[in-house]
Amino acid sequence: RAFLCPVSSCGKQFKTMEQLKRHMQKHNVKRPYSCSKCGKTFSRYDNLERH
Repeated sequence: RAFLCPVSSCGKQFKTMEQLKRHMQKHNVKRPYSCSKCGKTFSRYDNLERH
């Protein structure tokens, strides 16, 4: 039985609920910095600058 990520734009599957829970932490991270050209978001400003 697969555990599916409920985020519609993600679609990843996991073998265990623990793996899914760990993965979900990535979706819950705040990403206040976004690229004005492509819209990609970042949790840190330096990563946006490097992008």
